Amino acid sequence: MHELSPLQIQKILADHMRWLVYQGREGMRADFSNADLLGADFQGAWLQYADFSGANLAEANFTNAKLEGASFESVKNMPNFQHVPAAGPFTAFKKVRDEFVVELLIPAEASRVSSTGTKCRASNAKVVRAFYVDRSGPQIASGAKYCSLYDSGFVYEIGKGVAVNNFDDDFRTDCARGIHFFMNFNEALDFKF
Repeated sequence: MHELSPLQIQKILADHMRWLVYQGREGMRADFSNADLLGADFQGAWLQYADFSGANLAEANFTNAKLEGASFESVKNMPNFQHVPAAGPFTAFKKVRDEFVVELLIPAEASRVSSTGTKCRASNAKVVRAFYVDRSGPQIASGAKYCSLYDSGFVYEIGKGVAVNNFDDDFRTDCARGIHFFMNFNEALDFKF
């Protein structure tokens, strides 16, 4: 296992960004394989397709890093990226069209995952209620049906369950198949699509 200084890590990240931007024609894919990355700061880094195979990731910070396609085979001290409870039911919030936020109950049997940011997703949920936000703050909405920001054909109806087929449980992908939500109301409200 070899150590990398913060300066070496920054150079690898810069080369990797060029590799991503120029689709492999320039720069170099990040290779952190078998590296001792104790306490390394990857916050907000674009790490798609980077190789972390066999690396020590103890205390490494991956907050809001983009990890789609990154390899984490045989890593040591894999960080816990999960913001969602591992088991049991819980309440979550999702922004929908027209400045509404729906409150969701994620049931105990639902598959759930989060990536390095605060956006999470689940395989299914029950719609509890909706809020409209105006200058006076959140108000309980009187409507019954609310459309997804992403897919206007996906409807959240008060008192009804929603589910997706082919739920994607890969933590490396921030935006994948599932019912996306946040653990608190304000993060859902602030979400920009």
